[in-house]
Amino acid sequence: MLNLDEAITEAKAKAEASRQEMMRVAEILSQSRLAILNAIENELKRLLSEVGMPNASVKINHTPIKPANSGADE
Repeated sequence: MLNLDEAITEAKAKAEASRQEMMRVAEILSQSRLAILNAIENELKRLLSEVGMPNASVKINHTPIKPANSGADE
């Protein structure tokens, strides 16, 4: 059995590996969100035009944040 110091070192290494994986996946999610924003804005403008608001403007802001349950952006 590992001694306590080795167990702590191993746990810290696993936690760091998990953090790095989380950051990698958060970046992928953030990039996929960024890639679709223009299409969403354009579709909303089209729909607003159909309901009688042809001059409506829509802008979706993307802001990086500290990683949370919903990702690393707002």
